[in-house]
Amino acid sequence: MNEFHLRAKRVLLEVLLVDVFFLLLGLVWTGVRYYTNGLLLGGLASLYQVFSIAVQSEKIAAFALGRVRRKPAFGMVSRWVAVMLAGLIAAKTPGISIVCTVIGLCVGWLLLLMDAMLFHATDSK
Repeated sequence: MNEFHLRAKRVLLEVLLVDVFFLLLGLVWTGVRYYTNGLLLGGLASLYQVFSIAVQSEKIAAFALGRVRRKPAFGMVSRWVAVMLAGLIAAKTPGISIVCTVIGLCVGWLLLLMDAMLFHATDSK
């Protein structure tokens, strides 16, 4: 397994653990369920985005190396649809905070950024 696969699995696991934390927080501390529902919805959409990025990156690499002939498509469109769907669900459902949904959508990107920074910090030594 190459370095890309290891990093992708690590970030997916981190996002999944954050989502489980949001779920447990909402189950244990019922007073903030309105906020944790939004965080969980955004976190799940973020998990899909990170997974989609990993799959699309693998397809693009295979295309660049000449292993496949067909160019990959629809990666960004599906991620946009996931974000819009999460926002629509949060806006239409009274028990979900739309602000926390937006914060939850940022979880995957923040973890990707932190992983890249840690990778470059340890790689340069």
